Amino acid sequence: MRTPSKLYACKAVAIFAVLVLSSCTERQELPDPNLDERNRVLNEVSEMIDIISRADASSTADLLEHSDHRVRRAAALRLKDLGTEATSEISRLVKALGDDHPRVQTAAARALGSIGDESAIEPLITNMADENRKVRLWTWKTLMQLGDPAIEALIAHLGKNTPTRALSYNDEAGNKRSLLIEIRTRMPSFGARAVPALMAGLESKDPWIRTNAANILGEIGPPARDAILALVNALDDDYDDCRFRAVEALEKIGDLDPAVMPALETASKDKSKKIANRAKRAIKTIKAELAKKKGKKKAKKKTRGKTKQKAKQKAKKKGKP
Repeated sequence: MRTPSKLYACKAVAIFAVLVLSSCTERQELPDPNLDERNRVLNEVSEMIDIISRADASSTADLLEHSDHRVRRAAALRLKDLGTEATSEISRLVKALGDDHPRVQTAAARALGSIGDESAIEPLITNMADENRKVRLWTWKTLMQLGDPAIEALIAHLGKNTPTRALSYNDEAGNKRSLLIEIRTRMPSFGARAVPALMAGLESKDPWIRTNAANILGEIGPPARDAILALVNALDDDYDDCRFRAVEALEKIGDLDPAVMPALETASKDKSKKIANRAKRAIKTIKAELAKKKGKKKAKKKTRGKTKQKAKQKAKKKGKP
């Protein structure tokens, strides 16, 4: 059984619905003064887009400055379809990257990727910090399409305290992709060459960048020995994961730099047990490696000594002094 308050509420909703419906009906009966104009514009745009689909590169590029964003987007997509035939229009597509409509920006980025010219890399990198997620996504995809030269340019931006959103994005499946992940997947090409940028990444304001920079330096291993002092400094990082990855990296690099052992000894007393235990393990690993190297040196010396002795004995037998 409904209470009076519920009945009043139902009546109020019913009255509101009637008012809304009657209002809609009244509006439909009145002619819209802008309707004809809107239809005319839409027809013009549709016709123009149809024309664009068959136009050459130069004529299409002229429409990148059209007043209607739909026409500008269609023009950029047509240039994408033309690919290398639209190489002469790169400068106008670069300008379109700064369009005030995100759909035009993304279309321009896609066109530049299709053309595949390296001159578009730096302008695209500028767009990586755009506020619109889709603009960032398509900018990133385009840069990946441009291949190794684009990765090289992105690496140079790693240590410039570039916002994380400019160095990473979430793809359509929600998975995080980033410059650091790209460096990792392309390690044979970019591992050692990325070391200076990764060292700068250890000083980033973003803990995610610092942590992953340390992690990748560890994966690079001995070729990353130039980063030892930067990793030693990272052992004082406020972020636990960064300190852990720095310890791990020093162990994997395995260099006997004088600064490493004292730093690891300090890390072995870290407030985090995980970091302390990893530091103790790193000390053991590096000491074992040192002992192995010393053993190899002794073995080489013995081998050389034996070789010399044999040579002397042979010389005596032949009567040579």
